[in-house]
Amino acid sequence: MTASFDLNPQEMLNDIQTSLDAGELDLALGMCERMIEILPDYAPVWRLLAQIQEELEALDDALRAAEMGAQAAAAQLSAAWDQQAVLLLTRGEYEAAYKIDKQLVRLDAERRAIAGYRMAIALTSLQDVDRGAQALYDAVTARPDLLDRALMEDLLGVHHPWLIQLKTKTET
Repeated sequence: MTASFDLNPQEMLNDIQTSLDAGELDLALGMCERMIEILPDYAPVWRLLAQIQEELEALDDALRAAEMGAQAAAAQLSAAWDQQAVLLLTRGEYEAAYKIDKQLVRLDAERRAIAGYRMAIALTSLQDVDRGAQALYDAVTARPDLLDRALMEDLLGVHHPWLIQLKTKTET
């Protein structure tokens, strides 16, 4: 028989906050550190840890926790925007998808190429072929694996001639 437990981050945060409100800073700190071991990418616990460390006057540690919280929050936002842009593009809501991906390329360098690829689809579908071509060129030169994908994408058909030339050039 396998043991299981329900992990409820909000309940864990509530317990930490209760300890904090009761002035039990060391207990709250220990609970935060344990929660971070379990959920290292959970932004709210990092913010709470920063608050506790600030109250303990461990300002360098508080700053590091705040930075970790900001990184975790940015990663969560990036993933959410990525999913939203994909769904909007799939639904044919090109302008909305473009606006999200435009922000995503600024927020997350790791998603820049795929967001640019989606921007190319959105812009081309919105009849902005020149900007679509630029976004697509930037995407496929940053991530060459997107070149074959672009050649299979019907919505990028207007770009296929120069994509084929680019592929031929890169293969030689």
